[in-house]
Amino acid sequence: MMKRALTGLPSSSASSALALNSRKSIQIQIPTCFTQLRHESKWVKISSLSKAELQELAKKYGPETPKGAKGWGLEGHELPLNILKEAKNPVVKSPDKYPQWLFDVSYNPDPTLEQLKEKIAKGEKLTVAETKRFNKLTRRAKIKENNFNRVMGIVLA
Repeated sequence: MMKRALTGLPSSSASSALALNSRKSIQIQIPTCFTQLRHESKWVKISSLSKAELQELAKKYGPETPKGAKGWGLEGHELPLNILKEAKNPVVKSPDKYPQWLFDVSYNPDPTLEQLKEKIAKGEKLTVAETKRFNKLTRRAKIKENNFNRVMGIVLA
């Protein structure tokens, strides 16, 4: 189904989506067939509503945000991740009920250029993956420096 982004009201259908963009204006995606919405017992064109009316209706009909820890959702809340017909959706547990190794595996940030330079300065040998990352980050830094020099008008011989 083709959708378009409108500044307007969310419809009561499940196919509409509400988002607040970086300019703090309300952006709603609804199917293209909706150009009018019911507001205060009458049909109103979306474009004719004021910003205050839109914000009021967004609060009334907008999605609820969970108050739990960021990234986890509410404990006991079902996640719609099931792909099997007869299986049930998994339920969110509190972070302390998951094993510690899961956090170690899922969060392993790549080393930065400074960390790799320190490792080389100490005389430690880099792995193949670390060497590739070091070369990539070094090339990136050189490109950024050259672009900055070009913009500033600095000519290096």
